[in-house]
Amino acid sequence: MATVDLGSIKFNWKNNWATSTAYAVDDVVFNNPDSYVCITAHTSHASDASLATSDSAYWNKMAAGGTDPAMGGDMTGTASNAQIAANAVGTAEIATNAVGVAELNVTDGTVGQALMTDGSGGLSFGTVAADFSTMETNLAIVAFHSATTAAKYFMEDQVIDNFGDTTGIDTTNSTGEGRDLAGYMSGVINVPGNHFGDGTLGNCQFMASGIAQSSNTTDIDTVLTTGSVSSGPGDNSYGGHNVSGTAEVGAPTSQDHTNVPNCTACFEFTVPAKNTAYDGDMTVLNFKDLTIDAGNTVTVDQPCRGMLVYVDGDCEINGALSMTSRGAFADPSGTASSDAASVHALGLQMPIKKTGETDTLAAAVFAGTGTPAVTALANHPAIGTAPTNYAGKTYTIVKIGGAGGPRSATGSNSDVTTPGGTIANGTGGGGGGGSHDGGVLNQDGSAGTCFSGGSAGGGSRGGTSGSAGSYGPQDFGGRGGYSGSYIPGMGGSTDSGGSGNPGGNASHNTGGNGTGGLLILMVSGTLTIGTNGKICADGEMSGANGSGDAGGEGGGGSSGGGRLIIGHVGSFTGAVGKATADGATPHGSPGSYSGFGGTGGNGAVDFDAIDSASTTSAGDMTLISNTFTAESTATSADLILHIEDMYANTVIGTDLKAYVSRNGNSDWSPELTLTTEVDLGSNQKILVAKGIDLTGLAGTTSMRYKLVSTGQVLASKETRIHAVSLAWNP
Repeated sequence: MATVDLGSIKFNWKNNWATSTAYAVDDVVFNNPDSYVCITAHTSHASDASLATSDSAYWNKMAAGGTDPAMGGDMTGTASNAQIAANAVGTAEIATNAVGVAELNVTDGTVGQALMTDGSGGLSFGTVAADFSTMETNLAIVAFHSATTAAKYFMEDQVIDNFGDTTGIDTTNSTGEGRDLAGYMSGVINVPGNHFGDGTLGNCQFMASGIAQSSNTTDIDTVLTTGSVSSGPGDNSYGGHNVSGTAEVGAPTSQDHTNVPNCTACFEFTVPAKNTAYDGDMTVLNFKDLTIDAGNTVTVDQPCRGMLVYVDGDCEINGALSMTSRGAFADPSGTASSDAASVHALGLQMPIKKTGETDTLAAAVFAGTGTPAVTALANHPAIGTAPTNYAGKTYTIVKIGGAGGPRSATGSNSDVTTPGGTIANGTGGGGGGGSHDGGVLNQDGSAGTCFSGGSAGGGSRGGTSGSAGSYGPQDFGGRGGYSGSYIPGMGGSTDSGGSGNPGGNASHNTGGNGTGGLLILMVSGTLTIGTNGKICADGEMSGANGSGDAGGEGGGGSSGGGRLIIGHVGSFTGAVGKATADGATPHGSPGSYSGFGGTGGNGAVDFDAIDSASTTSAGDMTLISNTFTAESTATSADLILHIEDMYANTVIGTDLKAYVSRNGNSDWSPELTLTTEVDLGSNQKILVAKGIDLTGLAGTTSMRYKLVSTGQVLASKETRIHAVSLAWNP
């Protein structure tokens, strides 16, 4: 009988094929992705990796493998790694109430609880603990730093004040508090004061030999037309005539320009934005110290809308600071200046801090003077208005000045005895022209403006009847009146024109060129006007009357004086009378038939001691808010502060303490514990006191906060409060 070995009729599974393995016939291995059976015993080696191709002598493929199929529809991935597709299971796939507590295998909770995980796979129902304090703090911070407004922010149960003004502060009960214009409260009070320029021209001394300049950022030679650092002063450039007898342009005879001081030794600043030979922007000069030596004049190179001189230091004038004969021919209602604006109906207005005054002016009104002056005047502080309420004075230059003076009677050889008009806070009017021997064309003077004294009328002698018409003096500081003999067809003989921009024509003596201008001088230090010094904005003399100043024959009038405003913080040495804005007197000497023209009207002069550029003080501060009314009884509160510890030495709880009340300005809470919520950098941080219990306090809805800073020292310790939030809960 045959013997059968049952162990030899089955395959031997050897799992994955491997190298250096002894395989026998009928061994079966897996060689991805197929299965193979051994047909010849052998020991495998590395070259047998692909059994189907490299070792066909040893192996036969037993079964071909397949790929892992991809899943579709509501399944995703492969068959070996199938997953439910995203959003595949919803209300349509799960029946209502099909999955509940029993299916989740958790213990049911109570109403309002949520299913929560313990972080390790365990599920249970519980109450979610909510803490909104951080969110509330962050909302307060957002309000503190809003860039859209500086006003106070109100919410139903919260008030936030970032000190854009002081309306949230009880100023009656607070003490030592000061609001900086940067928008914070502090016991160290820095009060912006009067503006004295930026000192760009530095220290300047004007001398016969040149100019000594130091500590400047602008080279003075770049802004001068006449005179220089190296060569000293030069001849007056306006009018072309001076006391040396240089002939006036267009004049039949020489004419002394006697009212311009030191006219052969002038330093003339270039007028900006010139639009005619007799008009341009107000010239703004910024000095640190200013000295003008005797015999020298500092002025502008032509008529313009004024000269504004800031001296952020000491000022000594032994020569002349002058706007004499430099008033502009400019209509204040026009828009010819670089700021393209007309002058306000009230004229020009400048706020100056001055102790003991009670004027109110929120900002300077200098439209129509040109961009440089408008920009400079924007630095002047508000006076008498919240939030500063600084005592101060409004310096006004009225839009239209004094009226022109009258002419003499027709046919009279008498002098004009009534001068041009004067007006408070204004310039003077021009004088009228004289008449003689039947002359009829003598003229009234014209009114002054905020930029100029009035131009004067021309004189006449003889001639036929008629009207001066367009030959009279022009309004707004324009041309002086013609003489009667110069008007075509009117006849007459020797007489003179009126002063103006330019002087009126005449057959004999043309009127003087110029009118009194506008000059403002602000000095932060001492002001000295020496024996030979003067500050002036005077009018210009008429042309000489008569023949060689001695015969009769109707003189023209002289132009009106300008406007002077002078302020100084330090002491003043000299005589106030050396500051003049006078109308000019008639030129010439009396003759047998002469009739003098009219004197120009005087302009106004302000000469005052004013307050300093700034004041600083330090002391303890108690800052109490106004009452904010809660909708119902407040039981708890949060206080949030944005502070700046300037010198990083404020001790919270010692140098800064905080309290709240629900009873107005009484029954304050115990001192609050303030902690740092956010460090903002630059010594700024957010401090908070959360969950303040109010139930033990008197009162109900009258919410207030109180902050107390102590130990404040100038340049040593300063705690600035930038914003406060007080929130409450019923």
